[in-house]
Order: sequence, then structure tokens, then C-alpha cells
Amino acid sequence: MGRAGTLHIQVERLGKQETFAPEEILAMQLSKLKSMAEDFVQGEVGKAVVSIPPGSSAIQRQAIKDACEIAGVRDPVLLSETSAAAVYYTFYSHAHEKLGDSDPKTILLVDIGAGATSVAVTSIEAGVIDVKAVASDHRLGGDTFDQLFVNYVAKELQMTHKVDLGRRARTMSRLATVCEKAKRALSSAQKAQIDLEGVSENINIATMVITRDTFESICSGLCRAMAELVTTVISQSGLNKGDIHEVLLVGGATRMPCVVASIQSSFLPHSPTPVTIRNLDEAVAYGCAIHSAIRSGHSEEPLDNMILLDVLHHSLGVAVIPKSDPFSKDADCLPADGGSPHESILKTVVKRNTTIPAKQREILSTATYDQTTAHIQVYEGDHDDPSRNTFLGSFELHGIPKSPFEDQGAKVEVEFDLDGDGSCVVRATHKEYGYATRSLAIRVGTMSQHAKRAMIERAKMLDEWDRAYEERTRRRNHLEEYCYSFRDSIEGLGKGVDECLQWLDDTSAKPVSEAEFVRQEELLVALAQRVLPPGYKVVRETSQSNAPGPR
Repeated sequence: MGRAGTLHIQVERLGKQETFAPEEILAMQLSKLKSMAEDFVQGEVGKAVVSIPPGSSAIQRQAIKDACEIAGVRDPVLLSETSAAAVYYTFYSHAHEKLGDSDPKTILLVDIGAGATSVAVTSIEAGVIDVKAVASDHRLGGDTFDQLFVNYVAKELQMTHKVDLGRRARTMSRLATVCEKAKRALSSAQKAQIDLEGVSENINIATMVITRDTFESICSGLCRAMAELVTTVISQSGLNKGDIHEVLLVGGATRMPCVVASIQSSFLPHSPTPVTIRNLDEAVAYGCAIHSAIRSGHSEEPLDNMILLDVLHHSLGVAVIPKSDPFSKDADCLPADGGSPHESILKTVVKRNTTIPAKQREILSTATYDQTTAHIQVYEGDHDDPSRNTFLGSFELHGIPKSPFEDQGAKVEVEFDLDGDGSCVVRATHKEYGYATRSLAIRVGTMSQHAKRAMIERAKMLDEWDRAYEERTRRRNHLEEYCYSFRDSIEGLGKGVDECLQWLDDTSAKPVSEAEFVRQEELLVALAQRVLPPGYKVVRETSQSNAPGPR
């Protein structure tokens, strides 16, 4: 549903309809992870390294930062998933040797998550992890394979067995579960059975056999898209395919043989060796933990020698009015106001895959010699049309002196200053004199500070409710467990009492030693002890009449 032009999610909680922003949903997950980490370390966790898919826009990155703030995580470090995996690979590859002793290598890292595929070219030398280029396809991931597979099985059931699943959500969810299980089996077997029992009452067959060849033909288009993504990233890195020493595979979907084969086919006839990283499902999380240790100042080897040089994932530029003569040496012009959208083009100042931190400058000019104000509009993206990119903000530079030449505009220097975390400050300065300077710290997003404070308060309330609910659930489960244990203990005690009475009957006419009486009493005491709650115990005392017995 929409609220003030933004997406919100409506849910039912405690019998009432409530709406949450996506940042709040993410904050709930982060808050739970923060709580688990604090329980593990027995202390407060205030900062965190959060992995994000490469190619996340500035607005998406800001939304994640807002979610972290709502969850009580201060100053989060956003690390791309491919960079996190490269950090982990570098760490465990040199865990038993000095970083300087290893040969430099260039790796192609392919990270296939549930919803996105990311590819990066990274050079590793003496602990320096230098990312050369990275690209992502946010519509290509493990779930995409699953959806194609589910659609194929549903269509096959309809055509071959006249079974129409009707696209019911619960039925399709069950079908997706059994299809994913079959997909996993096909990673190590040539054929697999899809268990259709319980998927829908309309299905009158128990199983359906699928071969690996059939599955790979279903997903051939996705594999080709992955191969094209690999080729694109290598081209953007400025390297050749022969410069790649290893192909590093990360993510559960890389277990599929067709994925490995499609990546290898991109390098024919000389394909590098595919390397499956240890703990490939948790590689990104491990990388974040290692990067956190590095930023925290841990000096143990090999952490003390590891440095990550990441890249900018999207180009940054300003909207300009193009010069009339494309062969002229004159600079492109900055409009005095917002200008007409169809007259502007994007002037890229910082290209994508530029190593950060970075500082880039571009000399522009005013449109006329007597223009005293320049309007700087900042965009993120690679399209020539500014409206097809992400608008990040704008500001105006005032007090520009007139140019002494009527056929030339005044020179204006636009500078982009990016730090290692991707935060950006844009400055504009009059080139000749330099005293007219304005700057803009890029901060995008649709959430106001008032809305954020309200979400923080609601998050605290929900967190307290969750903790109280967890405590009630823990107490309830503990009491239920004790009831079952109590019932079993009572049955055991009753059986012990019956056995003791039977022993008394059997030995009524026989001489019995004191030690045997004591042993029988201790057996009953042990059984009775099991009945009592923790902290209570049964003790044997001797009365004034010297008659021993439990109390």
C-alpha cells in the first residue's frame, strides 16, 4: 500500500491491522541479530558491518542505514557481498602463511544469492584486496531458477496429467518446496524424484521424475545470462580473460553443475580452475566479521596486513547543457536554474568501478558570460538522459563574476569527494577566483527525521514486547517440560513404592540387616527427589526414637 508516495506493508498483529515501512521490517531483523550477538558476547553491540548486494543505489544504501539506526546500530559500515567474500577468501587462504609470501593473483568472484547474482574481478597481492570491477543482476538468483522449475512442473502436470493447480498461493508454495529439494538432489545425481504427495488434493500421482538434462534445458537462458555478466565484468575491469587465475564460487546456487559449466564456457578454450570456497553459504557473513575485526584495529596476523580497496558501483555526474559544437574545446555549461529536462545531458564526473576513496574534478562553465548563478544537479547512473538516473540532490553557486569575454562563460570547477564507505560531498567553485564555493553532502532517502524518530520509538516498544513474549514462551515451555517430567517421576515413584512394599512383604519372615533398610529408603528418596522442583530436596533424618526415615 502507498503512504505519502512510499511503499508500506500492511500486517495483522494482535488482531489489529498495522502498517510498516520496509526499513522497519529490516530493522526488526537487524534488532534480532543484534540481540543474538549481544547474548553471545555478553555485552553491548553498537556498531556493525552489514553486507549489501553490489549495485545497490544510494537510495537503497540510505534505506539500509536508516534501518540500522532504527534497530540501534550506530554508524553501520556497508560492505558489498562480493568484497566480503573476497576478504574471507584472502583470510583463510593465508591463515597459515604470511601474506607477503604468496604470489599475486587475480580472481573472478561469482556470488549467487537467493535474489541476485554478483560478479567481481579482484586482484589480491600481499594482503591488498583490490576490486577492479563489479556488476550485479538483481533479477537473477537462486530463486529465479526455482521459479522457472516450478513453472515447468506446473505446466507439465497440466499438459500431461490434466492437473490444474490454479495458481493457489499455498499449493504453489508446497510445490516450490518439493521442487527445490529435487533441484538440490540434481546437483549430485543425474535424476531426481519430485514428491507430489501432499502438494494438492487434485494431484493423483505420487512422484514425478526429472533428469538433470531436462533441468539444465529449463534454465539454459539463466546460465547464458550469467556467462554474459561474467564477460561484461571482465571487460569493464580492463583485463583479459587470460589474466584470471581462479574463479571463486560463493553461494548455494553455485553447486549446480550447469552454473559452473556456463561460467567455464566464458573462458574457453583456456578456463581457469573453479574454486569452491569453504563455508560457501556463510562466506559473506565470515567476510563481514573479518572486515569488522580489521576496522576495529585487531593486529593479529594476517589481519594487520589486509587492506580492502573497493569500487564505486554507479557513476556520478551532473546535469549540463551540452556545447553546440561537439568538436569544440569549450566546456559543457551549467544552467542558471533547473533548466529544461529535455535540453540537459548527464556529464559523468566519477565513473563506475572507480576505486574509493576518490576525488574527481570537472571543469564546466556558465551558459553565458554574464551568468552569476550556476545550478548543480547531482545524479547517480550511467544513462545520458538525467531523468533516467537517480537524482541525489542539487544546490546553487551564487556570486560568480562575469566573464571578461562575451563569447565565453565563467569557469566553474565541480568536485566529487568520496570516502571509503561511499559517502560523497560535491563542491562547486568559481575557477578563476576560488572565493565563491558551495558544497553539498549527499544524503538521499524518503524518510524524514520525524518519521524516523517515531519508528525508533515503535521499534523499542516492539522489542520490549518481543522480549516479554520470549520470556513468557520460555517459562511456558519450561513448565510444560516440568509437567511431563513430573508425571513420569510420579509414575516412577509409584512403581518404586509398590516394589518397596512388595519387598517388605517378601522379607516379613526373614531377618533383614540395617544396611538393607537404608538402601531401600535411599531408593525411595532418590525417586521422590525427581518429583520435586529444582532447589528442593529430600533428606533423611533420625528421630529421637532412632527411627530413620525420609522427610
